[in-house]
Amino acid sequence: MAITSSSTQAQIIAQYLDNIGYDHSASTSSCQSFIQACRALLVMHPSDWMHSGHRTTFNPELWERQQTAAEAWLNANSTTAGQNSVKHLSIGDFR
Repeated sequence: MAITSSSTQAQIIAQYLDNIGYDHSASTSSCQSFIQACRALLVMHPSDWMHSGHRTTFNPELWERQQTAAEAWLNANSTTAGQNSVKHLSIGDFR
């Protein structure tokens, strides 16, 4: 499921939890969905939130760290990652 502007908090959390094991299943599509959910959580949940008289505190740094780790995993494991990068072998002053 792609997150849209009409996605509910419950749907975003479900996508996050459904794809949290992207690295264990070695699924790049799950990783992409996980990254999307992390981004949505960061937007939807400020660190301190008051609603209907109830205060909730979140740790956005957790989602930021998980998003960064997921992006690194995706770059390392995606078949399309690095397609535009060129690697050159250099022997230098080999004699």
